Amino acid sequence: MNKKKPNTLQTIFELTEIRYADYETDEAGEFIAPKYPEFKIYRWQNGVFSTLAKAEQAMKEWADSCSKVKDEILGFHITELYIDSMFNFKTIRNYLSDGSLWDECLTSNLEDEEGSDEFLGRPADKVRFQNGDLAEELVGNVAHLVIIGNPPLSPEEISKRKQRPRFADHSADYSDDCYYTLHFCEEDHHPNGYPHSHPFPINLFPVRFPVSDEIRKNLENHYRNYRSWFE
Repeated sequence: MNKKKPNTLQTIFELTEIRYADYETDEAGEFIAPKYPEFKIYRWQNGVFSTLAKAEQAMKEWADSCSKVKDEILGFHITELYIDSMFNFKTIRNYLSDGSLWDECLTSNLEDEEGSDEFLGRPADKVRFQNGDLAEELVGNVAHLVIIGNPPLSPEEISKRKQRPRFADHSADYSDDCYYTLHFCEEDHHPNGYPHSHPFPINLFPVRFPVSDEIRKNLENHYRNYRSWFE
């Protein structure tokens, strides 16, 4: 998925828990699922660790200890950060509420005199969502229900892109490891294109709550219109 450049910088692993911000409980105190197309979340830094193994162990122990309220947890991020470096990460991984690994971005955004790590494409077995799939996308402190318009570029697509003159001297970097997603919008006509975003794979989680027919049809209609641009 990437070509690493050697560096001597040390890293630490930051564990972040992602929870539902506005959820309700019924008379028995049971969790009532948030409703799509979007709901609020909040992020809580659970700790900083010297190794990935220690961060994952702490995460799983915490997830187990919260088993009675596990429905309140959306998931986790573990970000490998360079020490003594401004806002640079080496890897980012996302995990489901039980602490199981869901996806990972392994291309660093660290730049030096030679540029950043090269993204070589995401292999098919590392693509969690396909065209037309629904997913939960984290944008800031909001989780949106979205439909996938395109998955990240594959190794074959990256290779073909390099053969185009405009990309011949420019390698793909961490920002190219992203999906194209379409968001719910009540209007049917969008002269400037449908509301969309380009999330990293670690900001997409599987759909876990019921999706109404109205919302599903809305997203599927946007998807059909978007795909028609390529026909």
